[in-house]
Amino acid sequence: MLRKTLVVAAIAALTIMTSSPALATTGDTQPGNDGVHKVWVCKYSGTPYVDEVLKPGKNPIAVDGSATVGTYFKDGQVQSYVLDDVTDENTAQGERYTGTMTCPEGRSFDYDWEYAAPTCTALTVDYPAALPAGQANDVNVRLKNLATGEQKTLNFHNGGGTWSGTQVFDFTSHHAWPGWGYYAVTWVQVAGSNYHWSGQVTCGEREKPVKPETKVERTEWEVSDYLCESETVTLTRSVTTTTYSWDEGSWSWKASKSTETETDSRAMTEQEKAAQCEEPPVDVCLNIDGIQTEVPEGYTTDGQGSCCECTPPPVVDKCLNIDGDQATVPEGMTRDEDGDCWTPKPETKVEYTEWSVSDYMCTSEKVTETRTKSTTTYTWDTATGAWVGSTTETTETEKRAMTEDEAAELCPPDEPHKVFVCKYVQTPDGYEIAQTGQNPISVDTHAIPGWDDSLPIEDNPKWFADAQGPSMVIGWDEEQGDGQNNEPTIDDCLMPPVVQVSDWSGEPMCGMDSYTEWATETTTGYLLVKDGAGYSWEPYTTYKTLYRTVKVEEVVPCEDATAEITVIPASCDAPGAVDEVTTMYATLEGSLDETVGDHLATFTADEGHAFAGGDTELVVSYSIAAQLTEGCATDSPTPPSIDGTIVGEICTADAPYLGYDITLTDPDGVSTDDGTATITFVHPTNAAKNWTTTVEIGTGKVLWPGASVDKNGVANNWPGYKYDAAKDEWVSVGNKNYGWTRAEDTEVIISVNPSKSFEVSYPPATPVCNSEPAVEILSVLDAPAATPVTGVATYTG
Repeated sequence: MLRKTLVVAAIAALTIMTSSPALATTGDTQPGNDGVHKVWVCKYSGTPYVDEVLKPGKNPIAVDGSATVGTYFKDGQVQSYVLDDVTDENTAQGERYTGTMTCPEGRSFDYDWEYAAPTCTALTVDYPAALPAGQANDVNVRLKNLATGEQKTLNFHNGGGTWSGTQVFDFTSHHAWPGWGYYAVTWVQVAGSNYHWSGQVTCGEREKPVKPETKVERTEWEVSDYLCESETVTLTRSVTTTTYSWDEGSWSWKASKSTETETDSRAMTEQEKAAQCEEPPVDVCLNIDGIQTEVPEGYTTDGQGSCCECTPPPVVDKCLNIDGDQATVPEGMTRDEDGDCWTPKPETKVEYTEWSVSDYMCTSEKVTETRTKSTTTYTWDTATGAWVGSTTETTETEKRAMTEDEAAELCPPDEPHKVFVCKYVQTPDGYEIAQTGQNPISVDTHAIPGWDDSLPIEDNPKWFADAQGPSMVIGWDEEQGDGQNNEPTIDDCLMPPVVQVSDWSGEPMCGMDSYTEWATETTTGYLLVKDGAGYSWEPYTTYKTLYRTVKVEEVVPCEDATAEITVIPASCDAPGAVDEVTTMYATLEGSLDETVGDHLATFTADEGHAFAGGDTELVVSYSIAAQLTEGCATDSPTPPSIDGTIVGEICTADAPYLGYDITLTDPDGVSTDDGTATITFVHPTNAAKNWTTTVEIGTGKVLWPGASVDKNGVANNWPGYKYDAAKDEWVSVGNKNYGWTRAEDTEVIISVNPSKSFEVSYPPATPVCNSEPAVEILSVLDAPAATPVTGVATYTG
């Protein structure tokens, strides 16, 4: 086969090397990348959600990769964000992004995350995975007793670290769980979240409060009337009775009062008699000032209410038999010829009482009756001028036969005595209980074994047995023949229980206007048991807990209010400042002074709350420091530089390379590099077709864009060429396959932060290295083994 041979001395030694077409990737290509998929990536520094910020300098940058747009991926110790695909439309000269997307700012954590509502027994919290460290070590849950109004807060504290993942906070396992039967969960606070759940999750069943006992109140006795005739006073007072009925609507016992008036009497005191019953004094001298109960010495009265200091005319005594001078005959009297005045003498008066039976004899059927005879005679009393009676009494007796009624009443035929008896029956467990029905009953003493009517009841048998069981004598039946009207009740057959109530316990609780006290009611009852030959009462005891609500005059505040001021320290860039004011059940009075200096802030506890120690006011001191001046840098740092960097063209084993020596000068350590540099071949007209690779800062080389080598490092592809299998030769494809990088003065940019631009040219062929594909293709069978050769390099800086 006739082959065209190009005689070139420089490459004569290379004509024996085997050249074959480079392997090409298949599939869709991306505009501006010459078949290589690229994306725009935003670079960050710092810790995600804590202090993550965009890296300064060029951002975003184009990198090879197939990551999904809009996602983050880990890039070493930090994370990067895929902003956009690289296209002709969003790429400008110098591989600059011109699209419409913007790199997101560094991510900060959203503290407004929410958690699920609580249940009656627990709170379940799914903590976000990105929650910053040190934030989640406390959970507070507030409960309210729906029966008493009492509130309690359960605090779950993680003293050994913070919670993460899914955590279940069990209320009933908390050491302060109150054990209420009817309550509500009303509020939840989870550290690490600004969201506070509030509402009411009602739990348990509402208990009905104990019904208050009927209350009777009496006022003091007051005198309402004076009875001078009986020398007594009438007393009255009000009696108010309070009863209680259940009101379903308000879930409480409603009080209802009724008032009655009670009356009573008592004997008058001497003071009352004097004030209420004595006649007022009689003024015997109306013509003299003041009340004259007697005629003053040296005065005389005319008997008509006038007194004078004069000598009265002599008085003619009309009634000699009456003490004192009687100027006239007193009314109702007559005067005899002897000068005596008399009222008519009363006749002697005789009166008898009714006959009454004083004795009887059943054998003779006679009764003795007696009555009293009263005889009143009269004699004249000269002192009073009246007849005075004198009464004598005598007793008269007589006997007569009994009437039939008297015989039946006074002398009945002999009958046996009767007593009241309690009847008992035995239960399966051996105790004796009172029989139901008529109990106790009246029993003939003749039916009681060993009974003797002549003996007192206490000397006769108390217990005896009949066909049903034991019986107990409790007393005489003294109203025989009166049926059941006067019999005792079954309560008389039982030993009355003894009830005792212990001292009341309980104490006021903070924030509550009332509290509950409790006491134990001990009841000792008695059961009848057989004891040897007789019976005895065996005690047994039951217990009951009593409750009552006590109102307090002054509510004790809860000492759970807190207030804290957090201050940001001063720095070289700014003075200190108030960072945060944290309060619980407290309010700041006025506003905070945020100027430099020492300050005081006053907080007032909310109603029903207090600070530790019981104070309702807390003064917090805080200081804001001035901006720092000592130890702060005053000169601007020296910017980093890569001015000492050089690049050059290298040809090795017929393969074109770009050699580099990247030097970063950063005396003040302000560069944000990550130890790598970006090498970019800049397309002359379309930045989307730029070629970029990343290398470590230092010295090295990279294959020229479009070139490749085999496993022995020998070139097997060149930029601007492709292998035509039909012609069995390499053919030029112009600017394709990065043929545009063969132009002289091709721009190459080295980017570290900062960046620097260089102009390079495609490595020319030399006597020892051909950077072009061979014109003549030799068969592998005809060619000897290939030998790599060392190329020649040129550099620019």
